[in-house]
Amino acid sequence: MSEGLSNLFNKRMTIGEFPDSWKIAHITPIPKVNSPSSSSEYRPISVLTVLSKLFEKVLNHRVYSYLTEHNLIDKRQYGFNLHMSNSCFHVLQGTVKFEMCKIDNWLRANKLSLNYNKTNFMLLNSQKHNPTSFKVIVKRLQSSNQT
Repeated sequence: MSEGLSNLFNKRMTIGEFPDSWKIAHITPIPKVNSPSSSSEYRPISVLTVLSKLFEKVLNHRVYSYLTEHNLIDKRQYGFNLHMSNSCFHVLQGTVKFEMCKIDNWLRANKLSLNYNKTNFMLLNSQKHNPTSFKVIVKRLQSSNQT
């Protein structure tokens, strides 16, 4: 039986076709409450054919194996990656570093710097050493994003 399935799946992958009959789902309404009185109190659950689910698993394994074998998965890819931590902290940390780098580059381009010693992150104009209003910085950022 497994040889027959293997031949069937290999042929489908070779011709690049997913049979229409495998796309048909049987929908079963599951009640959200004990005594449902309207259609909004049901949760639709769709069940695909066994062949469809098996093919999906085989295809997923082949694609994932190819991508990892050829180092095609970005190191910042956390979701749906079996070998990476799904920690939100790592994702957030990378995003914050990226955004801070963009802000730092913009500040340097506009001859400004952040005074990290102050709790309120006072912005200093590096040419005049005068505090710059946060509203002015926001307006400059908005106008530079529009161009």
